[in-house]
Amino acid sequence: MPVIAVCSGKGGVGKTTVSANLAAALTAFGETVVVDCDFMLPNLHILLAIENPGLSLFDVLRGDASLRDATYRLRMAVGRTLTTLHVIPSLASLSMLKEFEERRFGEVVEELSETYDYVVLDVSAGLSRLSLVSMGNADRAYVVVNPERSSVNSAKRVVTVARELGVEVGGVILNRYRGERSFAELVSEILDSELAGIIRESRDISRSWDAGVPVISYRPRSAVSRDLVNLAMNVAGQKVNIRPFGRVRYLLGW
Repeated sequence: MPVIAVCSGKGGVGKTTVSANLAAALTAFGETVVVDCDFMLPNLHILLAIENPGLSLFDVLRGDASLRDATYRLRMAVGRTLTTLHVIPSLASLSMLKEFEERRFGEVVEELSETYDYVVLDVSAGLSRLSLVSMGNADRAYVVVNPERSSVNSAKRVVTVARELGVEVGGVILNRYRGERSFAELVSEILDSELAGIIRESRDISRSWDAGVPVISYRPRSAVSRDLVNLAMNVAGQKVNIRPFGRVRYLLGW
């Protein structure tokens, strides 16, 4: 089943927030696992309140643990359904990173794709070797940008490299949106990719992480949760037309 890479050209765009919430929303469509592939600065487990995970992806890569043992299961409500999100954290020392084997990582991703309906890889920002390995093992890549030029310019290179690796670019995710409609209309043109989702700026995001749960479970009827569900529907193949909206709609929460 599809392996989805969530990427970004620069850090700080909210990529991990998007990855976690997208994965949570996809549990409504099938069995889903999200893997922290930000090997240098992993924080997926922190956002999801998995405190001091005893085992992680690197224990699997080194042969010290099975995938089952390194997978954490979080029960949560998505809409009216109680679902389970599977999470594989990534905790690594510098020595572990030096031992990283690309072949073994590919085998782990393939095993996950045979087990789950959706595999979401939270790829580290930029185009480091480890970022390229993660992206290269995906079927589709989605690039997260903010409504600012520097974010879009760096993302353009990520889109280009993904295509060079033979990875389909599923679309662009415009995050932290505040109604910059004219900018939103330019993003898909600049990156030569369709908008897969527009995720508005919302205080509910930070509040949900303080509670240790994705916002779609914390505030399922909020506007930002609706944005994330629309993104998940597009990723799952249930086409939703994403239309940029203006400042007034953003302020009113429509």
